[in-house]
Amino acid sequence: MSVPKKFPGKGPAIDVQVHDRRGKEVESVAIPEEQVAATFRALESAGAKLPPFDPHGDTMLSHERCRALGPHLRATSDAISAPETKICSDVLLGLIERVGSTPGLSMTIVGN
Repeated sequence: MSVPKKFPGKGPAIDVQVHDRRGKEVESVAIPEEQVAATFRALESAGAKLPPFDPHGDTMLSHERCRALGPHLRATSDAISAPETKICSDVLLGLIERVGSTPGLSMTIVGN
């Protein structure tokens, strides 16, 4: 997956981190908060069960939770039409898919 160096959007960025089973960070991407929130709303609209997204706290997604989101990822991606949100959501959904398909990985969305 190709990750842009800078994402479109305004406001503070949210750090999306992927960790291995030892807690070591294996990947990190900073995505504008508004785009993370828009992606979570689109996932929920597609029927996904998610923990509440807290832009000021941490949102944790386990391998199992990400795996369960798998069936909703394509519908979510297809439902997002705004170009700036599409770029960010495709990266975020790609990370969710990676964590869901790789046992031992987890994801933390670190709030500001």
